[in-house]
Amino acid sequence: MTWKPTAEQAAWYGKEFIVWGESMGRWHGARPLALTQENLEKIWNLHKKHESLFNDNIDRSYERFERYMVMRARLPTEIVSIPDMEHVGLLYLTDPVVASETEDKIVEVFGHFSFWDGDFAHRKDIVRRLIDVVSKAFKIHRLCVRIPTYARGAIRAASKLGFGGYFLEEISGKEYAVEGVLRDSVEFEGEWHDCVIMSLTGEELRWDSDLRQADPAQRPKNS
Repeated sequence: MTWKPTAEQAAWYGKEFIVWGESMGRWHGARPLALTQENLEKIWNLHKKHESLFNDNIDRSYERFERYMVMRARLPTEIVSIPDMEHVGLLYLTDPVVASETEDKIVEVFGHFSFWDGDFAHRKDIVRRLIDVVSKAFKIHRLCVRIPTYARGAIRAASKLGFGGYFLEEISGKEYAVEGVLRDSVEFEGEWHDCVIMSLTGEELRWDSDLRQADPAQRPKNS
């Protein structure tokens, strides 16, 4: 079955988004850069200094980085950036699953967020904005994240963004609301780690987006 994205969906799916923002954390538009050898090398040189690059999965090798970027792009890919802005991270969407009865309804899509600059103070606001745009474009019913337990900062950030579940899981002395745990599912630095599953429903996504647009001062206290 062949899935054909709408124009709005095509603006997000299968593209690598280098996310930029000013120090005030305001959202900006972007201009596309073709996924060429030259542009890939520029991106590699910009990010190779960060130890957290792809959780070391590319092993500091440009060749592996190039294969990774091209492999993940299931549609013609563009790098999107804004000159003279502060770089904060990357977003891309892959692997859509379409409903069996129709080709224009996506039931699942994988979103990948990576933030290399741990000191950027407004990452959460940018992620919220990206979630708003993507969830509306794809009419997402449920947004799920799987985070390894060693990434305590990511779990804390997801919790502040509203991700949660019915169960409480203690991680490094603090309890988080989760849907479940995938045991020994991620290998990192020679050891196997659990992953927690956290989610936002479509209703929660719409409520949070509408509330913040109507009156930003009414954001939930944990946001």
